[in-house]
Amino acid sequence: MQASTSKPEPRTMRTLWRRAGEILREGGPAGLLFLVLGDLGYRRVLILERRVEDAIAPIDSRTPVEFDELDVTEIDAYLGFYDGDTREEVEARFARGDTCYVARDAGQIVCSSWVARATQLIRFLDFRYEIPPSEVYLYDSYTAAGFRGRSVAPALGVYVLEDLRRLGVKRATLVVVPENTANRRARAKTGFRVCGRITRLRIAGRTWHWRSGAR
Repeated sequence: MQASTSKPEPRTMRTLWRRAGEILREGGPAGLLFLVLGDLGYRRVLILERRVEDAIAPIDSRTPVEFDELDVTEIDAYLGFYDGDTREEVEARFARGDTCYVARDAGQIVCSSWVARATQLIRFLDFRYEIPPSEVYLYDSYTAAGFRGRSVAPALGVYVLEDLRRLGVKRATLVVVPENTANRRARAKTGFRVCGRITRLRIAGRTWHWRSGAR
């Protein structure tokens, strides 16, 4: 268990309402309930893992897209695709060596997934996630609304796994809120399985974390 003191993370009302709508669509009333509980101090996520050395089954996107890495010169294009991050945040990710994989339709970014090799702050939990050598942490996967349900994200996930294997990575992990069933289904298609949980409780400015399962 970890305990710390911190200020609540800032969020704009636009981001909050958009996220609330997504959770209601994807997780139903239970998902929205846990969003409210999260604002009251209780949050939890599932840890999913994938052994990169295991067989990687191909997945074809139902929309013709091309995959590659986002270049540091394309930050404006990325922010035009996803407005949940700031320029400063994206620049900081590149500065610490994180990689952003993207899917493009006619040159436009329609799906993205970030990969970190160094210790990562999970802002949703205010939790520092340690990443051992030869492992990576996947985060901030996002698909443009008009391209969801077309297997674009799973196809990008396969591309990411194949590239990580080429780079010698042995294990990939990520976290997802239990109510985000759409994300869990997409990740299951690329071989990710639940291996643990992280829980956060915040009361009167103090924060406690519990982590269970495999590390």
